[in-house]
Amino acid sequence: MAEEQKPAVLEVYPIGKIKRILMFLADYFLSFILGLFIFSFAVFPLGKLTSNYDKIAKDKANSLEQQLNLLYAEGLLFYEGEEKGTFSANLITSADKFIAYQVNPNLTSDNVFYTYYVGMKEDKDSLTEAMKCLDPLTSATEGKYFTYQEKDLNGLPKMQKALVEEFKPVTDPKDSLGEAAQKDYDSFVSGYFTALYQEMIATINASSYSDSSAKDAALSSYPTLTQNIKAGERSLNLTIEISASLAYLISNLLYFLLWPIIVKRGRTPSMMVMKIERLESERLIPLSIGEVVIQFVFSLLFCLSYLLFLPAGYIQFTSLFGLADLFIVSLLSLLLGLISLGFLLFGSFNKTLVDFLSKTSLLGEESYDDICKARGKEID
Repeated sequence: MAEEQKPAVLEVYPIGKIKRILMFLADYFLSFILGLFIFSFAVFPLGKLTSNYDKIAKDKANSLEQQLNLLYAEGLLFYEGEEKGTFSANLITSADKFIAYQVNPNLTSDNVFYTYYVGMKEDKDSLTEAMKCLDPLTSATEGKYFTYQEKDLNGLPKMQKALVEEFKPVTDPKDSLGEAAQKDYDSFVSGYFTALYQEMIATINASSYSDSSAKDAALSSYPTLTQNIKAGERSLNLTIEISASLAYLISNLLYFLLWPIIVKRGRTPSMMVMKIERLESERLIPLSIGEVVIQFVFSLLFCLSYLLFLPAGYIQFTSLFGLADLFIVSLLSLLLGLISLGFLLFGSFNKTLVDFLSKTSLLGEESYDDICKARGKEID
């Protein structure tokens, strides 16, 4: 009896997990670089022209300078030396003068809070309450920085004696703080003085200046300038966000849709370099144009995490996170990417969430060649 002939079986295997991750990273960073180029040299320059970006930025800067000039003129902020310097440097100078007041309470003009709350608002109690609220209390009358049981000759809380002695060198240009004192000083300035100063600015913005005879009437334009600055900031951010979104869309269209359709078989540049094929999981055939479009839609969702960083060449890195809309979208995309990575690491057939949802598999180019030969077809 003739031996029964077994049907030929062609075994194909998906690419490994590491290679799959590398392919995603390659696509991610190549499309990011393309988006960065399009944003910087095409979309954002056009966006600046159409939105009058430079004029808005100049008006915002002028409003900010007017605010600072008001604070300087009214003794609520001090120059760093003879030059205006940066706001942060001047804030430190103001903190040093505040400490000088603690050493000698006769120097009321060195205490920006005394100048505002007592000299202008005539509301010493509000200052005392603000100081106490921001001071980590160790008891009902003692705080980390001030004692609220004893008052200085102006009726304000006294700084703790140990801190006065520790901080005294900042009042002498020839002296310097020790290592431990410097740490305490930095903590005081960043954690307490700056917070108290922000509280004072919030009070200035919230005050009513209807009475022109009031002692703080000179600050009446400050809230309006604040609103102008915020409006300018919103307008500038909107231009950046729209430009980044358009650059992102264009770069993804070129990289994940136009290129795969032109070169056929739905391959991105990284797939071509790494010799990877994306095929339908059931029939193991190249993707149709409609399926390439679906892959493009998925790429829009899973690469959004870099959208926030497209404007990095134009604004400070820390300011990027102030672009609230871009930040939220990028964060959600990052979470989605982590979920997809979990599918890859713990799932079967080395598939990401995108591969699973689109019902596709990634194979090496050799496996695709074998499939074509087994079907008696020429390789594209």
